[in-house]
Amino acid sequence: MLKYIIILVSIITTTSFSQDKWNPQNLKNQIGKFVDTTFEVSINHNLPNYIIRYREYYMAGDISPDLGITYFRVDISRSNIDTILQTIESSSDVPGGPTNYDYGFNDVGLKGMFVDYNFDGYKDIRFNYTSGANAYAVNQFYYIFLYNPLRKDFEINDSFSDLCNPIPFPKEKIIRTYRRELSFDREWDVDTYHWENKKLILTRTDYFKIKDENSFDSLGWDKSNFLRYIDYYKDNHIIKSDSAVIKGNNIPELYRY
Repeated sequence: MLKYIIILVSIITTTSFSQDKWNPQNLKNQIGKFVDTTFEVSINHNLPNYIIRYREYYMAGDISPDLGITYFRVDISRSNIDTILQTIESSSDVPGGPTNYDYGFNDVGLKGMFVDYNFDGYKDIRFNYTSGANAYAVNQFYYIFLYNPLRKDFEINDSFSDLCNPIPFPKEKIIRTYRRELSFDREWDVDTYHWENKKLILTRTDYFKIKDENSFDSLGWDKSNFLRYIDYYKDNHIIKSDSAVIKGNNIPELYRY
């Protein structure tokens, strides 16, 4: 008898499916496409590989076929145990589905489903579940399931629920998030977090905005002046603030968006 640990993600409304419901023969009249793929992944070099069976199907939207919902299901087992250890099931409104990581940030783009977000040496799982003001917006949001080495499964971490484009930086052991305002390439902010007691703690916010909108088109990004504001946090309160005018080509690469 297979044992299941079902994780229901409640950030978006999801539908509960039975095993039979995920049979493509039963879905063929309801979907635009059906994906069913199985692969192995190494979570940690000291552990047996994990077997990942990933399935998804797409339901076109009423307004536009491109603005629909992708329902997905992930069955997780280990290569040395013939039992499903965990099932993750939810939905995504991102074009291309929850494993599409082609949108979002520029220079710090990060690809792939498995990424170590808490720097413990174990890869975690992420799913892209929604985007910004429009379906192809650069502001992306993720479900992040952190690997629990004691239980040997993956647990959703609520610290990420409202973070836009979270990117781990292993060397500094920090998470940076990147959020762009509506004005393309002219206004954005970068938040910096560190881990404390299994929670992400905000330590710094860098906010950039073009100083003179009228000169931006003629000067270009590199030669334009930007206002840069920095707030430093402790215990969720601002303890120090700085500001400066900076040329676009002098903005540090990891703070560009």
